Amino acid sequence: MRLTDILNQIYTNISLHTETWISILIGALVTLIIGYIIYKIQKKETTIHKLDHDAKLEEIKLLHQQDSEKIKVLYELIIQSQRGSIGEIEAAVLEQKIEVAAELITDQDSDHAQALKAIADKDKDEADSLLDKIAEQEHNLLGMYKLRALNECRNGFYSEAVKWYRKIVEMMPEDFTQLDSLLQALNNAGQTNEARAMAQNKLNTLDKQDNPEAVSMIILLDNISEAYCIEQNYDAAEPYTLRSYEIRKNHFGETHLEMGNAYNNIAVLYGGKGKYKESEECFLKSVAVQEADDKNGIGLIQPYSNLANLYLQQNRDQEALPLLEKAIQIISDKLGADHPYIIHPYNTLGNIYANLGRCDKALELLLKARAISDAKLGLHHPFHIEISLNLAYFYKTLGKLTQEEEVLRCLLDNKDTPTDNGSNKLDTVLFKLALNLHAQGKPDEAELYYTRALPLLRKAHPVQPDNLASTLNNLGVIYRKTGRYHEAETYFLEVDEINEKIYPQVNLQKTITKMNLGNTYIRMERWSEAEQYMQHAVMMFGEMKSVHPYHIDALHDYASILEKLGRHAEADEYKAKAEELKTKLEGHTTENTEETESSKG
Repeated sequence: MRLTDILNQIYTNISLHTETWISILIGALVTLIIGYIIYKIQKKETTIHKLDHDAKLEEIKLLHQQDSEKIKVLYELIIQSQRGSIGEIEAAVLEQKIEVAAELITDQDSDHAQALKAIADKDKDEADSLLDKIAEQEHNLLGMYKLRALNECRNGFYSEAVKWYRKIVEMMPEDFTQLDSLLQALNNAGQTNEARAMAQNKLNTLDKQDNPEAVSMIILLDNISEAYCIEQNYDAAEPYTLRSYEIRKNHFGETHLEMGNAYNNIAVLYGGKGKYKESEECFLKSVAVQEADDKNGIGLIQPYSNLANLYLQQNRDQEALPLLEKAIQIISDKLGADHPYIIHPYNTLGNIYANLGRCDKALELLLKARAISDAKLGLHHPFHIEISLNLAYFYKTLGKLTQEEEVLRCLLDNKDTPTDNGSNKLDTVLFKLALNLHAQGKPDEAELYYTRALPLLRKAHPVQPDNLASTLNNLGVIYRKTGRYHEAETYFLEVDEINEKIYPQVNLQKTITKMNLGNTYIRMERWSEAEQYMQHAVMMFGEMKSVHPYHIDALHDYASILEKLGRHAEADEYKAKAEELKTKLEGHTTENTEETESSKG
């Protein structure tokens, strides 16, 4: 309603009672406030593209009447930012709108308004405190559950959000929107089996209907595909991704902007399967759709970034570089140089510069990415952990173990220490810190962090079998050196079992594990078992194409075992082989040194 219309209405009804006149005036004022909020939001950012099912949540009865209209805008924006159906770019734009809307919530507003503002600002402690206060005063469980879940999602604690979304779905079993939120939270928390089963069950129900809602089908298919992709089971994800693409095409049309998301999803899938040519074609189609329909360029950020990552997987750094620079330029121009969405391109660009040997530039970008992440998203956000791990790895490659240790300890020592909720990578942080301390010659401290990482890595197995095997192996080495042979034996046997499953061919990891078991049994004077494993190690070293110094050690150890068993002639034979191999290896090293010196000259 325009201001002139309001004045005309007031003039026409001037004879009404004073109370009625005041009510009309208040209504006009509220309308102006709402219009101002929406105007500020739209002025800050352009309207985003989103699926037509992103309906506004209607249940806001828990909000005080005097605040409901004012903070409804903020509430709906935050809800939209959590939806998996909204892409990363759209979510980035929403973040800007949320910032503007949150600024318009004043100190005079109710506890509900302040709780929403705290959620918008990702101030979890403040939000929790306000929600506890509201819970004591009111009894709207559904409203409380929604805000609780919203608060956990905004701060990346998806396992906690799952608990609240379960309660909501129990109260609203027919509400598809709430089921969608639960599925997303489950996937984000790494509980992919349950998310997939739940979505599949709902999908089976819709498949029995004559004309199931297209967007509902898309959401279920995307959730199932996402669950499989998180598990890196791309073959299982493929039929769901392609079916989602077909429904999108039929429902939206081939030129609709949403088809850019469809092509992007297929490209990511093919990239995971190593089908780089097909992946590149789909990414280019996604770019073409965005360029044809996206008026402000923001939609091009994601396909540019994803295509750059695909090139990086193929060591095509020079082709990835301009794409990332374009993405960064768009973000800087449209969203701001310190917008959270610039973090990932900075991080990736830093990796490229590191590969190109421009270490100073790489370090500058990584530090800048972490600074923006910490300021905008907080120390417990997955971006902070991802960038910090990348920075730690960068220091490690430069041989700066002290700096690597400092970065890793910061992930554990601040007040926002990650817990084993969702994708916080606590297992990886603990594992890498243990490796760092081990490399620095601090076995006691390394053992502490290996032990903390072990139960988490067991949960992650078989997704991260290498990290689990390395942890078990390194703990075994520490235990063996400190005389705890039975513990070492247990861990080495488990590593041997894992290696047999994940490595079909002979390799160094499998061989060294056999050697470690042989050495452990030597110390335990269990000679028959020592012979069995050390003989395997010697045979496996012989099958490997490259000569390794450990081969000499294995030959000497096997010779010592044979002597203990009284088989002296065989022992002398293996001692001779060890000396022969040693001479060969020293000669090979000398030749390499002479070639290097010659090339220098």
